[in-house]
Amino acid sequence: MYGTWIKNEREARKFWEEVARGGEEYADNAPTTVLDSWLKGMAEKRGKAELKPANLYQGCVFAWNAYREGKTISTIKFDTKKGLYAVSE
Repeated sequence: MYGTWIKNEREARKFWEEVARGGEEYADNAPTTVLDSWLKGMAEKRGKAELKPANLYQGCVFAWNAYREGKTISTIKFDTKKGLYAVSE
């Protein structure tokens, strides 16, 4: 969250408030909706999933970047083997 806030405080506020509300209403492929579902799923699997903090960061930045680019997504990409995504403005 901090990285998005530093890049664009106004848009970060809108993005994270929308994620907190469950995503964009009636838009199953909206980045905020997909991220909300993914984070809830990760919370339910706590202890069972082998995700590291960097994976959670990667997933959040992936959704943020898609949101800023006006793209829809169907899944969250969180693999860190190729390095971390840069946070878009």
